[in-house]
Amino acid sequence: MSSSSEASAVARGRGRKEEWEATAQSGSNPSSTMAFGELEAHQSSAVAAYKFLNPSSNSSVSATPRSSIASASSSPPSTKKSIQVSPSVDCFQQLNDLEGKELSIHLPGAGSGVLLQWRVSTGQQVAKGDVLAVFMSNSHLPTEVIHSPFDLIIRKQLAEPGTYIEDGARIGIGAITRQKKTLPPTPKERRKRPKAHKFDTEHISEEIARLTKKQRSVEETIAKAGEEISPELLHLEAEVSLRLEQKRRQLLEVYKVLKRRQVQRLEGKDYANMDVASIKHLAKDLPSFPLAPLKYTPTPTEVLKAEIVKHIAEADGPDDHENEVMIHPIVFAQTVSTYPYRIKESKREGDPICDHFNMKVYENRLLVAVADGCSWGEEPRQAARRCTNAFLKYMASTHEHLTDTHEVGYELLEAFAEAHNATFEGYDDVFRAGTSTLVGGILFQLDSPNPDTGHEWAFVFASVGDCMCFRWDALTATVYNVTPGQRANLDARDCGGRLGPMFGYGKPDLRNLAVRCVTCNRGDIFLMCSDGVHDNLDPVTLGKTPGDFGLSEENWDDVPFEIADKLKEEFQCTYLADRIIGDHIPTPKLIVSRTIRHCLNTTSRSRKFMEKYPDRKLPDDYNAYPGKMDHTTCLCFRVGAVSREDIVIQHGNSRPPSSR
Repeated sequence: MSSSSEASAVARGRGRKEEWEATAQSGSNPSSTMAFGELEAHQSSAVAAYKFLNPSSNSSVSATPRSSIASASSSPPSTKKSIQVSPSVDCFQQLNDLEGKELSIHLPGAGSGVLLQWRVSTGQQVAKGDVLAVFMSNSHLPTEVIHSPFDLIIRKQLAEPGTYIEDGARIGIGAITRQKKTLPPTPKERRKRPKAHKFDTEHISEEIARLTKKQRSVEETIAKAGEEISPELLHLEAEVSLRLEQKRRQLLEVYKVLKRRQVQRLEGKDYANMDVASIKHLAKDLPSFPLAPLKYTPTPTEVLKAEIVKHIAEADGPDDHENEVMIHPIVFAQTVSTYPYRIKESKREGDPICDHFNMKVYENRLLVAVADGCSWGEEPRQAARRCTNAFLKYMASTHEHLTDTHEVGYELLEAFAEAHNATFEGYDDVFRAGTSTLVGGILFQLDSPNPDTGHEWAFVFASVGDCMCFRWDALTATVYNVTPGQRANLDARDCGGRLGPMFGYGKPDLRNLAVRCVTCNRGDIFLMCSDGVHDNLDPVTLGKTPGDFGLSEENWDDVPFEIADKLKEEFQCTYLADRIIGDHIPTPKLIVSRTIRHCLNTTSRSRKFMEKYPDRKLPDDYNAYPGKMDHTTCLCFRVGAVSREDIVIQHGNSRPPSSR
């Protein structure tokens, strides 16, 4: 080695030693548990977008110290080399000893979550501080990043994007290495490079934090003032809220630019297509009941047609006037909005409605779907419509050839793939498309009764997200939730899953995707609904406490999730049976009408408050202001065969069959 090279190596070594000693003396601990660093521009933007779209969220946005997270997380036993840097040891010597040694990459101690995407590939060399992966935590921010505390070579990735990861689980393996420091570019080289977009959002985040603190202070002052509120104080509150919204919009624009740049790096237009092969296992345990042949009685004029349409009625909604949709005596549906009307803007908050339903009625079958576009705006609205339309189009083309319920399950997954692909069809940037939850299925008459229950019908359906389905048993007059466990936590803001571009490469969020088969009797009634319905059947939003159910906990947050989820499902079923249906003879129209009326009545106090005080935040008090305002869809259908002569079509978008 030449003397100049030797001197250079010594200088680099001395610089690395000083860097590690400074790190040790500062009290930070670059341990093998990958801790969070400061949020990068894309992270701040994602948080800002979440905050803007969820202005009621109380989640605080701050950079978590690495040392606190590293000490809080508990890594499982491993044969890999454990790395702990202490101020009392020679950090430079320790790095030399560890060079080439492998270490495990763990999920930070911030609760369980979903791995959204890897930012590195196997065999890639990364520098200290580089982002390794992005994941979504169940209990913290919508997205978080995992940084590398060392210069590493990624040896192996143990978790695929979209995988649910438990707290502390290993997601990868890396080996410590050394990276040569590159000299900074010369002024001439800098001039040749294209100018990069400025994504420094730190000052915007600081301004949002300052304005949020000021907003809370003003709100507390207003709350203490009671009825004697000065106009100056209300004006100050409105001004702070306006500036806060402007800053959130500014961050949202940065978020959109980053999304567009991300998609520009991807090749082709089919990279976001849903992979059905990886989820076929969801349908493998479905029972195999033989299906009765499709009944079809053509009219004299239809016999002469070249293209035969075998369904006898179809409907979708909502229309612009939120009219009821009825195909008597089989189906009744309605979608409304329970949000307040903004007089200053001359429009209702949350418009346009982002829920959508669609159905096709056959003589002894029924195709049906309900979707709830995630968030507000035209994109979620279009996503919901595209999901239901694509689902029905696919199932209408295949169901006639199916022979048993087990086959139906696999076709439902194919239909969900078509629905997902339809959300971003025609978009140059797939991340401009909206996302949507979906529940959809098909009601069949069985060729022979279920040997265990004697049931002669089966409803086979799939669901992703937080749309739910209930069944009223005509023999026992009991209501059952046939979509249990749709939410992975008690936070209503987490729908649990959705179709549309959500993860890396535009993949959907399929955390709670499920395929189910429910056998039933003639006369049973199924209720399909968006969260705008079942959130208003929730004991929490109705002001109930754990003590009302004999629990010792004071707050619902303290109740174990499994217990709380079971109590909520039982409460919802009992409420539907006793309060919505009651002593009435249930029909699809009665159940939908009374359910929609219940949602409107439950949220009326919240709606009136927001209309009276448009610049104030709704108090967090479910006793005084029960329910949850939302886009609200309720669809009911009765089990049984129907003839063309029995059908009566009324209201809204119900219509006779067409050849389209």
